[in-house]
This record gives sequence, C-alpha cells and structure tokens, in this order.
Amino acid sequence: LRCVSDKGCSAFTQKVTTVYPNPTSLFAVPAVNVCVNGNALFTNNSTVTNLDFYVWNFGDGNSAVSAGNATHVYTTAGIFTVDLITISQAGCRDTASGPITIYGPPTVSLSGGTSICLGDSINLSAAATGGTPPLNYVWMPTGISPVVTTTYFVTVTDANGCSDSESTIVTVNA
Repeated sequence: LRCVSDKGCSAFTQKVTTVYPNPTSLFAVPAVNVCVNGNALFTNNSTVTNLDFYVWNFGDGNSAVSAGNATHVYTTAGIFTVDLITISQAGCRDTASGPITIYGPPTVSLSGGTSICLGDSINLSAAATGGTPPLNYVWMPTGISPVVTTTYFVTVTDANGCSDSESTIVTVNA
C-alpha cells in the first residue's frame, strides 16, 4: 500500500495475506438398503488441507462431529437430506447434501393354537402388514407335530431386506 499526501509525502507498507484452500465436501450414502433401526454408514470422500472436523446433519434432527465416516440409526422411515460440513483449521468450509431413503419393516403377527395334546399337530399362521412386497416368511422349526413344548418363530423379510420376527410357545400336554 502506498499513500501520498497532498503535500507529496509518501509512505509504503506491505502485508502478506495467506489464502487457504477451500475443502471439498463429498460423501456416499450406504450401498445397501437401510431399514428403520438399522445402521446407516456414510462414507466420507471429502478432501481438505489441515482438517479441523466434520459436522454431519442426518436430516432427522440429529447430528454428529467426526474425523471421517459416520454411522447413524434412523428410528422412522422416510427420505432424509443428509449434510456433511467440512471445516479446515483455517475456518474454511464446504457443505455437501444428499438424500437417503430409510425403509419401514413389515409387522408380523401370529395366530393359532398354543396348546395341543401329544400326537396332535398345530396350525399356526402369520400375517404381515407394511413393508415392500414380496414378503418372504421363514418358520423355525418347520415341524407341525411337536412332541415337547416348543417355541416357534416366524421371520418376515420384505423386498428391501427389512424384517420383523414373532414367536409363540406351543405347549404339548400328555
């Protein structure tokens, strides 16, 4: 900076200004479907010189500060906008945003008798609501004529890989 007065006097000064590079925020959403109460792993692909920290806003009112990748559990289904804010030690920042879809699981209920006589068979049935068709039902154990008191489990899994399980005890009487 050079200043010259109206009398012709002049002065000169200089100051070095450092310009810091801006970070670039970038992340990838999970490669597999994420269900309610499942872990959503976000892969941080940001580039930054002299990182201070990352701030993750998960779109459901929750956030986290991290040094890299982040994992979050969503408790409701829906489409959420996730923000990743990258902050350097110089205070420079960048934000990346992207959507994630969280899928709701099916809800299964069991019906049928829970007490039989030895030698009889049992008829149990399961019905599921919600989820994304087609629904796949898996029973454990598979036999319908227990000889001792047995716990039966059914797991229903939908097209997104979300599942729900239910169990019942079948009492076998002599």
